[in-house]
Amino acid sequence: MGAAVSASEVANNVLGSFYDFFLPAGVKRSLSKNAKITLQYSTSTGDSSTMNVYFYNDTSSTMTTTSGDTVAPGAYGLESTNKAVDEVNKTISVTVNHFTVFVVVNSTSSTLGSGTTIATSTTTSAAFIKNSVNILNLTLGTTVAVSGIPVSGGADETHSFCLISTGASNTGIVINVQSHLQAFTLVLNQEQLLDLNDDSLKDLSLKVTGIAGNVATITLGGVLQPPVTLGYTGTELEVFNFPNPFNATRRGFVSSAIKTEGQLPIFVEGATAFRMAIPSNLGAGPVRVTMEIYDVSGDLVKRLDFGSQTTGKYHYADWDGKNEDGQTVASGVYIGRMSVEGSGRTKTLKMAVIK
Repeated sequence: MGAAVSASEVANNVLGSFYDFFLPAGVKRSLSKNAKITLQYSTSTGDSSTMNVYFYNDTSSTMTTTSGDTVAPGAYGLESTNKAVDEVNKTISVTVNHFTVFVVVNSTSSTLGSGTTIATSTTTSAAFIKNSVNILNLTLGTTVAVSGIPVSGGADETHSFCLISTGASNTGIVINVQSHLQAFTLVLNQEQLLDLNDDSLKDLSLKVTGIAGNVATITLGGVLQPPVTLGYTGTELEVFNFPNPFNATRRGFVSSAIKTEGQLPIFVEGATAFRMAIPSNLGAGPVRVTMEIYDVSGDLVKRLDFGSQTTGKYHYADWDGKNEDGQTVASGVYIGRMSVEGSGRTKTLKMAVIK
């Protein structure tokens, strides 16, 4: 799922595209001198005082922001040094000391997606925090009941988690975790998607991220909560995908974001989801929206047809990370070009696939 778990509090508040700086192997991401970067944000954004630039730590070790704050692997860090907002041209500029993945988010938190510990090694009950990575420290043989877990259909449920056993194998540490009357044997950092209410839709992601003696650290990520509004008041065609970067080999990313004005939730069986903003200046009736995805060599990888979409609204769709031949695409950078049929208007986005 790549950044899917930590993407929840980012995806619902993203104000622009993800900007990726990919450097050749062996080239350091850190800069000898600070550099100014300028990112464009959504034309529909009202209050610019709460928007900020964040970077995504896609490494396996901690990184630091330009101001010195620590950012855990898989989390987003705030970059606000020399922040300047141009409300006329809809851009935001900051000074950075490294190159990675940057995005504008409606938030003022120092980090996003780093997770919150809801259960210590002596805890037997906990409350799930929506739109966040939930961290449990499970002691061998102790059951922890976690309430408030959102499941497909809109309900919140309570489910129990228990560390049954730990052991070693030639592939690493193996953890057995019991949840929803099921037992899973997981290698460290292996992700398991759970269907908690038996409707064949995935509700929760579970990962064992650490082990110390008879205590295992578990991360839980739930479905994304719906955006606050369905309406789009901007004048430009916009699109971005989340998570980004994403792992094209992993399936079942779940989002309860509203798919259409008919209030239908989208449960993405693909590897990444698109949020499309279709402005009302394209006309009062529905418009047909398509997307072509290319690799960096300009070769067509996949054609996607999103069908007829209502103008003045946000819409959601997904891509399973496969090409026209049904093969999972390789790691790398891909360019998506979204088009509105008959209007001559297009919008591009850059996607990063990691494994």
